Amino acid sequence: MKYLSELPLWFLNHPKNVGCTEDEIKEMESFYGFKFPEAYCEYLAFMGETSYYMNVHAYTSGLAYLNYEYMRTYAKWVLDMYNEDYGTKTAFDDNFIIFAMHDESFLFMKSNEGENPPVYVFNADGPGSEVRRCDNSFIECIIAHITRKDT
Repeated sequence: MKYLSELPLWFLNHPKNVGCTEDEIKEMESFYGFKFPEAYCEYLAFMGETSYYMNVHAYTSGLAYLNYEYMRTYAKWVLDMYNEDYGTKTAFDDNFIIFAMHDESFLFMKSNEGENPPVYVFNADGPGSEVRRCDNSFIECIIAHITRKDT
């Protein structure tokens, strides 16, 4: 565990965490059309089927194999609904969604920013919505979300 070793043991060792198979990760990568960063693949292999804390306590549609197609469709729907082009739809296609939040926002990573890339958020607050960087790395994003567990 190169990247997940930064996460707390209570989070990693939850008995309901279930990882994705190598074939499931390849299926997700095929759906998006590119190879995922190493930190994200490590996460998926360890708890991509079910991450008890992230799916039950943090977000209902995020970081899970069963939701990846929905998250992508939802993010495109949000962009269309707010008439946002996020530069261009083609630029958006080079990114992948890690959280689809029910307030019409989503978190994503770009496919070309390294093995533990920064995380960005699209806040759907109507025309003028923006994409901004919210975490310096994927692992930093996970740590930020799990340490907010009591809020």
